[in-house]
Amino acid sequence: MRCLRVVFFAALVCCTLTGSAQTILLDSFNAGTVAGSVRAGATWVGQTTLNSTTLTVGGTAQNDNGWGATGLTLSAAGMSFITVTAQRDAGNAAATCAIQFEDRNLNTQIFSVSMAAFAIGSLTAVQIPITAWSGGFSPTQITSWTIGGGGLGTSPFRMTFDNLALSATATTGTVVPGASGDFGIKTKAAGESIAFAITPTGTAPLTYQWFKHSTFALTANPTATTAELTLSALTPSDAGTYTCTVTNAAGSIVSGVFILTVTAQPATITLGALAATYDGAAKSVTATTSPAGLPVTLTYGGSAAAPVNAGSYAVVATVNSPIYAGFAAGPLVIARAPQTVAFAALPATLRIGTAFTLAAAASSGGPVVFNVVSGAATLDGATLTPTSAAAITVRATQPGTANHLAATTDLVFTTTKQTQSIDFTAPGDFIDAAAPITLRATVTSGLPVSFTVVVGAATIAGATLTPAASGPITVRASQLGNDTFNAAPDVSRTFVATLPATPPVIPVTPPPDALQTRLANFSTRARVGLGDQVAIAGFTISAGSAKPLLVRAVGPTLAGFGVADALPAPAVELFRGNVSIDRNTSWSAAGAGPALATAAVSVGAFALQAGTADAALVTTLASGSYSAVIGGADARTGVGLVEVYDLAVSSPGARITNLSVRATAGTGADTLIVGLVVQGTAPQRFLLRAVGPALAAFGVTAVLAQPQLALFSGSSEIARNVGWSTSPDAAQIAASGAQVGAFALLAASADSALVINLAPGAYTCQVSASSGAPGVALVEIYELQ
Repeated sequence: MRCLRVVFFAALVCCTLTGSAQTILLDSFNAGTVAGSVRAGATWVGQTTLNSTTLTVGGTAQNDNGWGATGLTLSAAGMSFITVTAQRDAGNAAATCAIQFEDRNLNTQIFSVSMAAFAIGSLTAVQIPITAWSGGFSPTQITSWTIGGGGLGTSPFRMTFDNLALSATATTGTVVPGASGDFGIKTKAAGESIAFAITPTGTAPLTYQWFKHSTFALTANPTATTAELTLSALTPSDAGTYTCTVTNAAGSIVSGVFILTVTAQPATITLGALAATYDGAAKSVTATTSPAGLPVTLTYGGSAAAPVNAGSYAVVATVNSPIYAGFAAGPLVIARAPQTVAFAALPATLRIGTAFTLAAAASSGGPVVFNVVSGAATLDGATLTPTSAAAITVRATQPGTANHLAATTDLVFTTTKQTQSIDFTAPGDFIDAAAPITLRATVTSGLPVSFTVVVGAATIAGATLTPAASGPITVRASQLGNDTFNAAPDVSRTFVATLPATPPVIPVTPPPDALQTRLANFSTRARVGLGDQVAIAGFTISAGSAKPLLVRAVGPTLAGFGVADALPAPAVELFRGNVSIDRNTSWSAAGAGPALATAAVSVGAFALQAGTADAALVTTLASGSYSAVIGGADARTGVGLVEVYDLAVSSPGARITNLSVRATAGTGADTLIVGLVVQGTAPQRFLLRAVGPALAAFGVTAVLAQPQLALFSGSSEIARNVGWSTSPDAAQIAASGAQVGAFALLAASADSALVINLAPGAYTCQVSASSGAPGVALVEIYELQ
């Protein structure tokens, strides 16, 4: 049979028989047997039952291992028989019961007895003679044994076993060794010493070997070869079980067990430096031990590295010693550090209305925010614009970081008003009393200038001066300032007025065509944007002689009339079809200013301030359709005014027959306003249209969804329409549009229109958003026959 090797640590017990015979008990098979000392072989799994004092094995006997056990190496020298106490159980048909031994060199020896030697149903002690140890087998180095049924095939094997022993005859004369002692549990503190001693028995000479047992490992102590083992300066690693193997010529015996427990000596830990303030360096806790000087392992929130950042960390301290044990825990709190905030130097001069950038730095390096605590100023991020001369308090705040507390600092300062100066151009000697002088003066602040006659006979209405007599005239230009600007130093100009002799009045009868009612000029105020949001004024000149026109795009000058957000730098470009025929971005540049100013006076237009970025041009156009496009010369946007004046309105021939304006219309200040002047002696019939939705068919995006059209004379509303197809004049509106060649409006569209007779005078068409949402709209004015 092959050997089944099972590791177990049961002690081999020696006893003395009559006549000095000796017996080695291999196994008692009782419930106290060390677990694992008996194991079923491959064919016996599930067939082995450990009873209270016996072992039952059942199954089918094969020509291999049945069950077996291993222990310490033993010597069977002088043994003469094997004692098997067993009974045959029902169903046992095996021929023999065999015992196999294996030595250290894996040599085997098999002994067997007929199964008939065992009683059925009761334990019977049967001795199997050891006739010889053959085949190179070493009986002094037996390492394991197995037992099973003999024979081939599948014979059933079922037996119950009790003691299994090797015995010698009484003629041997050698007593196997034995050992007694104070076995059991021993407890010592770390650092102390302990001695284990046994009292040996048996025939000399005896040898000793001490072993330490731990976690199913067996370690021999090569220097422990006496009956006493002394351990000094104990540490927890010395804990375990200790036995001594005693050996003589008759065999070996394992002593009882000494169980050693080593307890660490108590130590205390006192933690210090548990409170700190962040400064960028790691913060370590101190640990003091009693007894002093013991090594300590520290962790901070589970990490061995001391923390740097502010926060609370769970500190655990453990004594790192084989002799002492100690533990302590506590929180390390690193507080956020204070910080300071400092303002950078302000500009040397701080003036009302002039923005400057605030700067401040925090010692933590964190971002700083600003707010106005008191005083009049506007703040956009770090850009501050003072709006009065009163003291202003600005606060810089760093709201705190993960490692720093919040901090603030205040800065108090005052501002001064801005200075301004007047540029007043002398008008020159006055010659023609029929053309009053328009005074030209600008101020660097852009505020309006007032004029006063200091010397001489003249009257002033706004900027228009009318001499009353010949002689020197001195006019003073003044600007008194406001909350932002100091008063400008007055500037006076003196000139000599020479009035011409009064000519005789000669009645002139104008030709019939000169008395005909016609459009003299029109103007549009609208918000001027970019792309599709530019303002476009279209007009048609009828057949006849060439027509001189004044076209203006006004932006900066509107500020003097209280218009907010005026277009800073308007540009006007005149087109015939898709061809650009003229363009201007600064009316007074290139020497064209005097001619443009004279043209404006001739048609009663208000004067443009000298040096402004308003745009204007004088041109003479043949009959046909034209458009004036008004946008920002520098891509900026704002409110602009476009004007077209007939410079020969009283002359016969060509005339302005219709006009249109395309611009963005909204509500309030973004209402699209178109002004027109009708001159003549009789009423004239007109078609007025405000088109929004119909523009989408021409590719225009973001159109005004529901335009509202209102017509005013002065401040009085004289007509209104919202939705042309719901008007009582819907049929007349459609017929009038067809008459003048205007594109048709859809019957159900939200576009608006009016047909109305207008007496000579000034009117405004106002187009706004009924729904409140702004959009692109087209205003059209047609003369009707």
